[in-house]
Amino acid sequence: MSYYNLYFINGRMGYFDRADSFDAMNDEEAVGIAARQAGAQPLELWCGGRLVQRFASEPVARPEVAA
Repeated sequence: MSYYNLYFINGRMGYFDRADSFDAMNDEEAVGIAARQAGAQPLELWCGGRLVQRFASEPVARPEVAA
């Protein structure tokens, strides 16, 4: 088991808003866990001092306004 940190990045300010920590058997499992958190906020997955993967923010769908 390895210990991973998933950092949620404030896209406008460029700093970490919060972090979640978890254990995983390997990088592949950790990336799968982290990918479920992907959304409107960029993420970085770290294992100790090693960056495992960055996740870009997904565009937020805006409701269409009728004219």
